[in-house]
Amino acid sequence: MKAEEKIRKRAELNERELMDLRANFSKLTLSNPNYFGNVAASKLKPELIISKDTMYEDIACVGFNPQQDILYAIIRVKLNYGYRGNLCSAGSQEYVRFYADWNGDGDFKDTDEDLGMASVNVHDIPGSKPLNYCVTLKLDPKKKPCTMPQKVKVRAILSWNAVPTPGDPDYDPVWGEVEDRWIQIEPAKFLVADLFQVAKVKLDPLLVKGLVLDKAIAEPVALTPVELKEIYKDVDVPEHRFNFKAIKSLAMKVSKNVNIAVPEFKATVGEISEAVKEGLVSAITSPADTKYEELHCLGLQYDVDVLSAVFTLKLSNGYSGSLCTKGSHEYIAFWADWDDDGVFEEYLGTSAVSVHDIPGIPEGGLHYAVSLPVNLSDKRCLCTKPNVVRIRAILSWEHLPTPTNPNYDPIWGNRVDALVQIKPGVPVGVGEQIPFISFVGDVAVSDIDGQGYATGHAIVSGFHAEDSPFGGWVTIAGHISYPPNISAGGTPLKYCVFYRRSGESDWTKITNKFWITISKWDGTSWSQYPHQQKVDSEGFYEYQEDLKVVIPSDLTQLFVEGFVMAKWYTGGLDDGQYEVMIRVKTAAGDEDSNIVQVRLDNTRPTSQITITEVEVDGTTNPATPCGTFPPGSVVKGKFTATDKHFWFYKLWIEPSSLSPNATVPSSEDYSTLPAPGATNKDWYLKTQGMKPCGYVAHLRVWDRTIVNSGYKGWRTTSTVGFCLTEKGPPGKAKK
Repeated sequence: MKAEEKIRKRAELNERELMDLRANFSKLTLSNPNYFGNVAASKLKPELIISKDTMYEDIACVGFNPQQDILYAIIRVKLNYGYRGNLCSAGSQEYVRFYADWNGDGDFKDTDEDLGMASVNVHDIPGSKPLNYCVTLKLDPKKKPCTMPQKVKVRAILSWNAVPTPGDPDYDPVWGEVEDRWIQIEPAKFLVADLFQVAKVKLDPLLVKGLVLDKAIAEPVALTPVELKEIYKDVDVPEHRFNFKAIKSLAMKVSKNVNIAVPEFKATVGEISEAVKEGLVSAITSPADTKYEELHCLGLQYDVDVLSAVFTLKLSNGYSGSLCTKGSHEYIAFWADWDDDGVFEEYLGTSAVSVHDIPGIPEGGLHYAVSLPVNLSDKRCLCTKPNVVRIRAILSWEHLPTPTNPNYDPIWGNRVDALVQIKPGVPVGVGEQIPFISFVGDVAVSDIDGQGYATGHAIVSGFHAEDSPFGGWVTIAGHISYPPNISAGGTPLKYCVFYRRSGESDWTKITNKFWITISKWDGTSWSQYPHQQKVDSEGFYEYQEDLKVVIPSDLTQLFVEGFVMAKWYTGGLDDGQYEVMIRVKTAAGDEDSNIVQVRLDNTRPTSQITITEVEVDGTTNPATPCGTFPPGSVVKGKFTATDKHFWFYKLWIEPSSLSPNATVPSSEDYSTLPAPGATNKDWYLKTQGMKPCGYVAHLRVWDRTIVNSGYKGWRTTSTVGFCLTEKGPPGKAKK
């Protein structure tokens, strides 16, 4: 571009030009990374200025489930085109990188504040818009006591088809946006072990044998209306809010017979006050009050068939007590309009999250999320026929939405409808019990190629796989369509999981024991408990999921967290390409799942570093590791950083407290350094300005293996030491 040429701006472009830019986005940014002017530090001149454009997609909501420690973002895809192809093509990616300002300094730039990234595959889909997709990220926050409410600002950066730069919370997406929200972290439980620690008591193993040290000392209690009235006497929380259960019960009766209102209420809680009268009238005539909480959006977690919804808590008080109490519940019921006729004919289930009074609530409120796994097996269509479905979510505080009325108007809460797109696939007939592997090693099966390599984002853990093999414990997750209603007494299905080396005919069963977490919805509240999966005498596990709801007799549902069906230990196997499959026993005979290719790599990288020379005043002499050199010299050496699936290496000097100079080179990754990496490569360190001291050069090498289904990179480290001192001959090791 010539210097005198005017840089075009987004407003100057017509729709056709924008479509061409989207279609050629990757090509344009490869030719000039600053083509759109969104790389502030770049010396390259932009050709066009586009920043945070939300014409095609935006962030509808960001929320957090404190009981699950899961962060949610709901993305709206707003147009029929611009996503690089229809459902039968590769489409494109919507990336969301999350940050958390743990220390409250406002910069999101501390070491642990880049939380990781999630993504969803999107396509050109005709019809009504927007389509709502949900991505999630599992967190492991440090928790504080219930007396110290932990409010954290989080940032979500949405970027279409361009990965937001790691560690850059100021990243400026071309297409996408940046949204900040406040969330609340669940407080830490005060355990029996904590009591001994506070008292500084040394535990005698014989005395504490049988004592459950990780058990909470006391469970939070629910406050009575009398206690709540005292707590709220100086704040604006009306009686018909904190005494809501009695008001709601009476309101339902009054709606049928107004003459029973006053005497029955007197008999229940005493003399009726004017405030309660007003609240009773409001409860009967003005439902859907959103003063305290409001549901904003819902979406579908595309790869795992989970509905999610995000709502906001707007006020500091009115939620039945602090974090040290039981507080109250926000319930969200989900309904589906399968045939798009405006009638929500199927109740899908209800989810809930606990909420509390939080002092000093930030502007914009605190943002919460819930989720609900759903059975979409018989709703799948081939990629030639996109299946878009309208879902309704009903938010109701402290009162369960009825499972028989999709038009239910909550007294406290509201309703939201949204369109979601069901992932394409081979449809399963109603009642057919077919197993399906949905993701392996926390990566969706659709992101694993025919050679067993993964390229895509983890479902839960936040890592990004690029031509990645698997290693360690490999989680195999999925579903069996239409499982029995075991909560109502049905017999659980039996299934087994197989693996074999690709090209071989014989399968081997996975038979090890492993733990899963089961979340149980009993129709009114959630609970969680661990369960050990183990095989029977034939090598079969029992399937623990139960999504069946029978209204009104059985509303219980069981969900396996992470949908885990096996944990395959691969450490004793040779590296190479394998296949995995699930088989289920049914009344009609055995049914096999899809076969998924899995590339294994349990070999760690090679890491070697040494010192070979030292240059002093322009003269180079041989040197050895652990040598003594004068400050200002140039230490030189060789290093090897290799692996069949090489990712990157890093070379650095410690102690870091002395701010040592950087080595040359300091790091490289496989985007510029192909596998197997660096072999016998030169490195050097200029020590000018470094203080006399003992130093260590560290070389760490990572490969691209997805390790234990939770992070990327087997790694190895090598070190070599040296001293800088004014005394002693250069290059000689100290004796």
